[in-house]
Amino acid sequence: MPIAETQWISTQFDWREPERVRRFLERHSDMVPLVESASFRLRGFFPDALLCLEVLDDPDALQERDYLVCFLVTRLDPDEAEQRYEAFRDTWLARGQAQC
Repeated sequence: MPIAETQWISTQFDWREPERVRRFLERHSDMVPLVESASFRLRGFFPDALLCLEVLDDPDALQERDYLVCFLVTRLDPDEAEQRYEAFRDTWLARGQAQC
């Protein structure tokens, strides 16, 4: 994965365990456009939120044990945040993107 893409993504997201996220994105460079698209779409619903990327392990997985998770931190009222998340999810899934 080109360094410029990694640098751009790192300006849009807070990386939990940055080296692990970087290695994951290098191994799965086909996900970079999806991560970039997610950033733009999430900002439309949560303009002031902190967007985070983290690689988690699934000990029950049969093949790849790690997966990339995007989560956000917001100061919105929980009901408002849930409504915005549901609107984001419906829009995201309607476009045929990855599952939320």
